[in-house]
Amino acid sequence: MDLITIEEANDQLRLDLESDGGSPPDYSGDIRLAEVERMIAAATGAVEDYIAGYIEREEPEWDEETVPPPVRMATLMIIAWFWEHRGEEEAEAEGYLSAAVKALLHRYRDPVCA
Repeated sequence: MDLITIEEANDQLRLDLESDGGSPPDYSGDIRLAEVERMIAAATGAVEDYIAGYIEREEPEWDEETVPPPVRMATLMIIAWFWEHRGEEEAEAEGYLSAAVKALLHRYRDPVCA
């Protein structure tokens, strides 16, 4: 389940995706929709992988409604980074999260004791 909505991604990226004006809005006519949906899925996966990164931590069962605000913000920050660096091969190869994103997510990880 994705952690943010198309509407939140649209607001974060300031794309002004074209919608039908309904409730909920239908953005299927906008050619950027598929790319934004892929970025939402990738950002959600990155957040969940980071949180589950400690030994045998299960992924949290959050959705768009229950995700904590810091996790929502971290997901939006990742999407903004993806959008800014889309198409750059070097950016895709880096494979790490920014310090700001890690700071937002760190409290949701279980500590490991030796």
